[in-house]
Amino acid sequence: MTTAPGLRRALAATERDVGCRVLAARDTGSRSRGLAGPDSDHDVQVVYVQPSVRYVTLAGYVESVEPATEPPLELSGWNVRRFAELLSSSNPAAVAFLTSPVRHRTYEPLAALETAVAEGVDPVGLYHHYRSLARNQYRKYLQRTLLDGDDPVWVIEDEDADGYTVRPYDPDGNGAKGGGGGDAENGDADGPGGDTPTPATERLSKPTRYRESTVDRSVKRTLHVLRAGLAARYVLAHHAPSPASFAALVDAAATLPTPSAAEAGAAVGEQTPEDPPGARGVDREWVAAARRLAERKRAGEGSATVTGVVGPAIVPPERVDYAAHGGDRPEVAAIDRFLERAVADAPRGTTTDATDAPDTTHPTDGRQQ
Repeated sequence: MTTAPGLRRALAATERDVGCRVLAARDTGSRSRGLAGPDSDHDVQVVYVQPSVRYVTLAGYVESVEPATEPPLELSGWNVRRFAELLSSSNPAAVAFLTSPVRHRTYEPLAALETAVAEGVDPVGLYHHYRSLARNQYRKYLQRTLLDGDDPVWVIEDEDADGYTVRPYDPDGNGAKGGGGGDAENGDADGPGGDTPTPATERLSKPTRYRESTVDRSVKRTLHVLRAGLAARYVLAHHAPSPASFAALVDAAATLPTPSAAEAGAAVGEQTPEDPPGARGVDREWVAAARRLAERKRAGEGSATVTGVVGPAIVPPERVDYAAHGGDRPEVAAIDRFLERAVADAPRGTTTDATDAPDTTHPTDGRQQ
């Protein structure tokens, strides 16, 4: 059992300073995913409500907060109105809050909302969120490039004492112009399974006028890329939010087609043959690496360097079968019912203080999954 140090005081201070009632507080960081190490922060998000008069007056309501806290606690939150708006568009951060199993302050009306969102998310929107996250994290932390000033120009495929083997950098793709995939350092405009021909590599002799980018091929950064790439494929196959538990996500990913099966046309769940193979297939080496690195992260080895774990194929392609996956949204009526109940539970008057809100912060609710 664990709870975030200083959370009770931080919630009371937020209620006093903002003039609100904190309805729910949940962990949305590594602890909610079962990836916390000995030194992991407590990333806690809250949903709060202000007196009802704030929603109809010109002074308005406070849309979001990020109060100062002492490490290892990091606290942020949304007004119920803003939280509802985010949920209505399947915002990934709001969905992650709703599905988090680590709950420091509970609010019963959220249960019905969890069901409504689970049955009606926008899979295409979530897919593209996770795809972009995988691509950006891969480029920033794992992909070696040569820079002209601060701008990447070449993706490094290989290096020896005499020079580099490179491909042109493509800012609109996974990093390198052209198609392909596999385990090389380059990517392709459409992701693995695309149909753009791969450009030939070139040789650059050392010394070169370019400088090499800094990479951070750590356990932590590699897990970020793996999680995003697997989550994108999960939501496309299941039309449901990605599991909060990293272990559950990896187990589910292991049931999706292998890349070779996807190339042969295999599809499961909501996948269709019109989805590119790279959007359907999961390399079993990714699954094994995810499990192995998760153990190291929990053991406190998040900063350790790892190499050769994933290539650009982890980034799924941009184009999917929109006709099969588009159109779903959370039920607006369910969100409105939640809002009505939250406002009914708002503090009276125009302000509140910590004593006006019942203390439903339970240390035993903040369990680490």
